[in-house]
Order: sequence, then C-alpha cells, then structure tokens
Amino acid sequence: MNRSLQIPRVLIAAALVLTACGAASASTAPINDTPINDTPINDTPINVTPTNDTPTTDPRITSSAATSVELPPLAITGADGSITVVRGGAVAGVYPDARLAVDGHTLVSATPSSNGTKVEWVDISTGRSAGSAMLDGTFELSALDEPGESAVVVSPAAAVTGSDIAGARTSTELAIIRKPVDPAQPAAVVYRTTVSGNVLPEMLGPSYPDVPGSVFMLEYLPADHPAAYRVRVLDTSSGRLAVPLDLREKIQAADESMAGISRAQVMVPSRKLLLTVYRGRNPDGSVYAFVHALRYDGIQDGPWPGTYCLDIPDSLQLQASPASVAVSADQETMFIANGSGTIGSLRVRDLDDHTHAPALHSFGQVKDMTDHAPAIAASDSAVWVAHGKAVTELDPSDLVQRQRFMLPDDVLALTSSPAGLVAVGASAITLLDQHGAVLGRWPVAVDQPRRVALVP
Repeated sequence: MNRSLQIPRVLIAAALVLTACGAASASTAPINDTPINDTPINDTPINVTPTNDTPTTDPRITSSAATSVELPPLAITGADGSITVVRGGAVAGVYPDARLAVDGHTLVSATPSSNGTKVEWVDISTGRSAGSAMLDGTFELSALDEPGESAVVVSPAAAVTGSDIAGARTSTELAIIRKPVDPAQPAAVVYRTTVSGNVLPEMLGPSYPDVPGSVFMLEYLPADHPAAYRVRVLDTSSGRLAVPLDLREKIQAADESMAGISRAQVMVPSRKLLLTVYRGRNPDGSVYAFVHALRYDGIQDGPWPGTYCLDIPDSLQLQASPASVAVSADQETMFIANGSGTIGSLRVRDLDDHTHAPALHSFGQVKDMTDHAPAIAASDSAVWVAHGKAVTELDPSDLVQRQRFMLPDDVLALTSSPAGLVAVGASAITLLDQHGAVLGRWPVAVDQPRRVALVP
C-alpha cells in the first residue's frame, strides 16, 4: 500500500499502520518520485466465524404505516451535499448546500443568488431561522466548528475533470460567519481573506473569543490540476498557513502528501476528532485505503491538535469497494463497512495510546454485496449494515453476525435510536424495531440519500 507520492515512510507490521499526513514541499514544488522501500503488510485472508444468515421472515414487512406510530424529525444528507428535512413523515424542506451541527438540532446552509450568498442557521425541528448573513459574491459552505456557531464558506472551484481529485483554482477566498445570539440580529462576518492556492477547510478549531483561532484545511496540489492533498492550518490571528503537528508526538510535524479519491466521514466530539476514510491512488493506478484522523482541539490532559494517517490493510477490501463509517453511541468505537460485505472496527481511544500503534481490533464478513457504499448504523449494543434490501445485525465487540432481515426497498441510509432503526430508501422511509419488525412506512422521496440523523 504505497503512498501515491512515493514518500519514504516506516510501516508497522500490524493490521493497521499509523503514519502522518501532509508534504514537506511548497505547493509549487514537483512531486518526489523517489522509490520507497516498504515492509510488506500481512494481507492474510480473514477467518470469519460462520453464522446463520437465513433472512428473518416477518409478516409485517409489507404492512402500511401504523397511524399510532410517529416518524421522528430527520435530517437526510444526499450525495450532492444537500440536506432534506423530514417532519411529520413528509418533506419539510430541502437545503441544496448544507451541513449539520453536532448538536443535531441545527443545520447551516449557503444559498447563492444574484445578490450574493445567504448563510443561514435553521432549527431543524421547527424550520425557524436562527440567524443569517448576506455575503457579496458566490460562496459554498465548507465546514463548521463543533458547536455549529461558526461556519466557513469558500469561493467555488471548477468542476472536477479527468483523474483530478478536486476542482481547480489557483486562489481561494474564504469567510467565517458567526451565528448571532439573537436571531433577529444579522450574523457577523468575523474573518475574510484570500489564500494563495487551492484549499478546502474541513474543520474550525475553538474560538478566541469570537473568531475561530484555527482553520484546518486540505491544500490540493497542484492547484490547477489536483492530484494530491496535504493538511494545512490557517491561523486567523496572523493569517499564516502552517503545517499541523503529529497527533501523538508534538515535536514532529505531520507533513506528507496524499492522493485521496473518495471518502466517508464521521465526527467524534468526545475526543475532538474528525475521522475520514479515503481511498488513495498510486502512480501505477493501484489503490489503497487509509483513515485520515484530524484532532481539531486539545482534550483534557492532552493530546494536542494535529493529524495522523492510519493505513488500512488490503484484507478489508476498501481498495475496490467504497466504504461507510459509523461510531458507537458512547463514541468509543469506529466501524468501517464496504460494499463487498467486509467490516472492521477501531477503538478510537487507541489513537491516544502511546504504548502501541493503533490497529483494527475486529473483522467481520456478511454475505451481501453492493456496488456502492453500504448503509451503516451503530449503538453501544449492536451494529447494523445494509447491503441492498438485506440488513445484518452484528455484535459490536467481535463483529459476529446475530441476525439478518430483509426490507422491501434498498436501504441507502440507516440510523439507530433507543426506539429502533430508521431506514431511508429512494422512495420510502421505514421505521423498524431493533429486530427488524416494521413499525411504519412513509412514502417520502429523497434524491440519493447517503446519511440520516435523528433530530433530538
């Protein structure tokens, strides 16, 4: 699993290898094509405990929605970055360019028009505006801070072409907008600048006092024909673009270039982490997979903000099959599932354990496959993975299959709650108990749903 820019690195012979992300050269520097000497990673096939995968048959599977059952408010994210809000079992609004705040109550949207771009905070449960600002120019929403109080927007890049991993632009204008305390007052543009190069903010760090002090971003190289990215941190107090630190070794800069070509992302607020699964591409066209871990803030008793990359072994089959990710309710475990039916888990706290390198601690395999990323949901007591119409429940500790049941529609997004599961298809939303029995169905059409969140 060679890095796409052929940068020398030390591989740890484990199921998961930990390295740093970024690149030492400037954005205009040529790519280093020095061959690397990699220790081969052990890709021995996984031995999975056989289980009973006979689908559960439930006569209620075709039942109509029970009038006594209410569908909770939902925020459904589409493949194009839009968010569809569902209330009362019907679509209440569609926001073409939006992000969900961690609190689950708020979304932030950016809407361009002939007058500029409107950035707005919306209470999902009521649909009421919680504040807005109008910016001159055309911008796209890029990232939020953890509380969802600040949003960063950027000037749009060109459309992605050929084998590029992002759209081209030689400079990037960005602005940070702060939600007002009083929704009747306008939101404030607290920071605005133009950065030389092609950058995309991924996360805003903590504020001091009202402006986020750090903007963690990807810098695409070369700017006009992106083939790789590296992580950079913009200090808003000085305007300086800096190299992030290593998550585990503060004295070491995390500076390596990567060629990520697809991703699935999840936030772990308890550990101040943003975890992204990428598929990287080598110069010869071969593909490998890795997890990009970004800590956007320090946590009590350390560690500090920074970044790491965790190589995923070929045995998880993410090279040729797209992935989905979920985190347990206690935010202790990250689960990675792919369209080939393979699933692995990572103890998130292992990122901060200096006694050993993090590694995937469990692997599982289900019989079902899809040509796209599966839907996945997790609680503290179970993991559910949906391939097409088939939903498999696994034990989160060892990823051994517990049961498998079938739904009438392909499941494209899935989430869990103490009451059960919500499965989103292209034309219907199904509410189930945690054993797969249908409690209600609502004919709601959502374009290419990818993730669904319950609104508290």
